[in-house]
Amino acid sequence: MPCRRKLRLPDFDYRGCHRYFITVCTDAKRPLFGNDTLVKVVLDVLAEESGKFDFTVWGYCFMPDHLHLVLEGKTKNADMPAFIRTFKQ
Repeated sequence: MPCRRKLRLPDFDYRGCHRYFITVCTDAKRPLFGNDTLVKVVLDVLAEESGKFDFTVWGYCFMPDHLHLVLEGKTKNADMPAFIRTFKQ
């Protein structure tokens, strides 16, 4: 299995009022997002979890095997790694 590149900035604090472009891949890059029902469930989870973690979702784009997100932290407590970790569960 190929190693994933580390795409994070080494000394950047990923908490607070920052903007992010995030790509979230499906497990084993399976084309799960061709299913409209699953996309609706994911959108509901995204709306709920983004609120809990103080993020605004400015945009999203579902592709068959991944999801693009444009996010912005609304407060200094907006924790991007914690949000993504919880969202992906």
